[in-house]
Amino acid sequence: MLPKLFLLALPLVLAAPAVKRTEGDITFYTPGQGACAGTHGVDDMVAAVGANLYDTQDVCGKTITLQGDAGTVTLTVVDRCEACKDTDLDVSPAAFEQAIGPQDIGRGKGTWVFV
Repeated sequence: MLPKLFLLALPLVLAAPAVKRTEGDITFYTPGQGACAGTHGVDDMVAAVGANLYDTQDVCGKTITLQGDAGTVTLTVVDRCEACKDTDLDVSPAAFEQAIGPQDIGRGKGTWVFV
């Protein structure tokens, strides 16, 4: 029975679209009044995306999963980062510490995806 279920499910798994993961530089900032409206603080799990990405896609309120050397966090897009490339994120200090490492490193690499 189990092999039959596997064979039936295999085409569904193979047909599933691949998740597009993005690797980029991760920095942190002090959130406040975000470009998406609302006010957020340093302990909130929030992110700012690159200006071009913000300007060309409907990203406000979207959820991002960020994975770095220190762990994985779930973030909400609340702001626009003028200095960021499309592959970069600027995140709250709390998110940076949980995913990337201590703030004194200033910048790290991370992999992220919209969920």
